[in-house]
Amino acid sequence: MNYESIANLVHDCVRNPKMLLAQNSQQGNKVKSNEFTAVQKVLSGYRVSGGAALITASPMESWM
Repeated sequence: MNYESIANLVHDCVRNPKMLLAQNSQQGNKVKSNEFTAVQKVLSGYRVSGGAALITASPMESWM
């Protein structure tokens, strides 16, 4: 995967977190294991406060 495809995948997963759930495999939008690993490398941390979530992205050099 190149940086652009990783960024697009992470963007799609943030917009629709249900893509990460295995039960959505019937709908054809399940994230594959190698793609899930890429998402994990990009999203380095998170914090939830009240009704808001803050997601931190790691530097691009660590995405691959």
